[in-house]
Amino acid sequence: MSIALNILDTIIENYNDAKAKYDRLRQELSKSDMTISDILHSLELESFSACEGYKFAKMLKVISQDRRYYKNEMEEMGVMVKEFNISELILLRQKLIKLENNQTNRKYTPRILSPNEEGSLLKIV
Repeated sequence: MSIALNILDTIIENYNDAKAKYDRLRQELSKSDMTISDILHSLELESFSACEGYKFAKMLKVISQDRRYYKNEMEEMGVMVKEFNISELILLRQKLIKLENNQTNRKYTPRILSPNEEGSLLKIV
């Protein structure tokens, strides 16, 4: 395998890792949203003491901070994942493989010397 193909494979692998991390961040963001919704519904429908109200507020703060972290990271990863054109890299990889195969199976056909005149080049010199 050529150096160029190794580098391209590394880029594709890193893209796939970034895409997987982006998907995990999206899941965590969704989980945070659902948790916040659960807490807000509890606040709306249940009676609670001042101490419990403080605990609800504290939970909302912690979950909102986590949500902000996921959202910020997802926003940064999203730029790369959405703007990066993986299909072009896959096409480039196919071209590199084809080029590598052509180089491996390369044959030379003499233009002046015929194949039956093997030593004629040495006779000229």
